[in-house]
Amino acid sequence: MMLMIIGEKHHDKLPQTLVQQLIRDLYSEVYNCNPDDSIFNWIADIKHDINLVS
Repeated sequence: MMLMIIGEKHHDKLPQTLVQQLIRDLYSEVYNCNPDDSIFNWIADIKHDINLVS
């Protein structure tokens, strides 16, 4: 599975909290997981904003 988000500008970034929520929502929908499942523990390891590709 790949989540691709494209920014309008080369320097656009997504805040880490938004990235964590997007991944959690995507997994919940695609894999029908409960958002509190242990599969989501690794999401907390995302510590930086994510650069977007333009």
